[in-house]
Amino acid sequence: MSSSLDYSLNALKQFLRAKIARLNQHEFSEFYDMPVLFKEKLRDLLLSSGGETEESKAEDLVKKWLDYKTKKSSLSAKDLTRMCSIPEILADDEFIQLLLTGKVNVSALRTQRSLLLAYMRKFRVLSMNRELSDFLLKNLHDLFVTAELKAEYFIGQNAPDNLATKLLEDKEYRQISQIFDKLRLEPSFSEFYAELLKNLAKQLIKKILELNRGDINFLVHDIIWNDSLALEARSELTTYLIKAVNGKPSQVELVRDSILDLDKLGDPRIHYDKWIYYSLPEARQIFVSWLSERDLKFFFDFVFANTEDIHNRKNFWMLYIDQVVDSRVFIAESLAVSRKRDIPNNFDYGIVRGGKVSAFVMRFTQIVAVEFSEYGNACWLYRPHDFSKVLDDLRTTNIQSGTLKQSQLKLEYIGHSANWQERLMKRLEHFGLRPNYRAF
Repeated sequence: MSSSLDYSLNALKQFLRAKIARLNQHEFSEFYDMPVLFKEKLRDLLLSSGGETEESKAEDLVKKWLDYKTKKSSLSAKDLTRMCSIPEILADDEFIQLLLTGKVNVSALRTQRSLLLAYMRKFRVLSMNRELSDFLLKNLHDLFVTAELKAEYFIGQNAPDNLATKLLEDKEYRQISQIFDKLRLEPSFSEFYAELLKNLAKQLIKKILELNRGDINFLVHDIIWNDSLALEARSELTTYLIKAVNGKPSQVELVRDSILDLDKLGDPRIHYDKWIYYSLPEARQIFVSWLSERDLKFFFDFVFANTEDIHNRKNFWMLYIDQVVDSRVFIAESLAVSRKRDIPNNFDYGIVRGGKVSAFVMRFTQIVAVEFSEYGNACWLYRPHDFSKVLDDLRTTNIQSGTLKQSQLKLEYIGHSANWQERLMKRLEHFGLRPNYRAF
């Protein structure tokens, strides 16, 4: 019972130290949208949980090591053993020589865990030292035997890739934490863990067509957007994922829904600042086109559920949907109430108060197009600056019937009569828009 409690307390201390280090390094960039006072209170809470004491112990050990190197002062066997837990000391060639010559006793499992965790924290540098890696492979034998794991999955430059491959082959990638529980380690925020997550993410993305909704949610929420990964890595992997599934409709839907449910990103049309903060311009452009396509299909499939699209408007706008920079469906209030259960939970839409006509707004760079649900309604075109007078915020929750038909502000409207597609194509081409036939 006592050893189990000690392990739990040590694991908690390791987690808090890693958390504090992370918060110091990024100056709470992860919590940029929280009030400053809250962030300060959060940090004070973490620091009061033993972090400062552990940090001071580490500083004392580093000072003793520097004194040993410069003044040739003596070090006790206990000091040397404790120094195995300090990544900066472990990276020192002189300390490595003490390890290789047997001057440091690493026989205890606790010491072996400290060595492995320090190695993981400074993995990028330490894994390149072949002598150190070979020493650990040989001398941490008891630790890995006890945990029933292979050392080569944790030690050596290729270890993160090897472990990621093994987890995929065994279909155990959703049980990563259980692997480290066997070692009784908390590796979060270590360089090794970050490399493992990146390798796992890249390998999963290559198998994206084989993943189900649960797998993709785990990939997005627990791997790519794991707090252990630096912001740059998360941005890179998110862009890689979005580009990889683009053009694969079934997987686009799963990735789209997973990212929409991600608090740190969400809908880029609503949370523009988040996507800019995480440096995702290319991914944002693709993602917005996904949302616009979903809006288009929803408008014609939901609003026209019991009516045929006799003018083939849906297929026409599919040719241009990848060029839309923003879009919004406005549903007639009576329809929204009667069929509320059929509207997806994460679908962003507005309500048209009064009347029975729903509308679909597509904002392109140089023009805004508005389609209406009831037959007899033309497609209304506006210049962007004029449309801003019609509706200053496309994310407006409610509009009145007739709001989107402002004759004095319109550029023109094109009825869906004979040759309407050719006429509208020419008008759109004047504003730099050309049909993308690859959409089909």
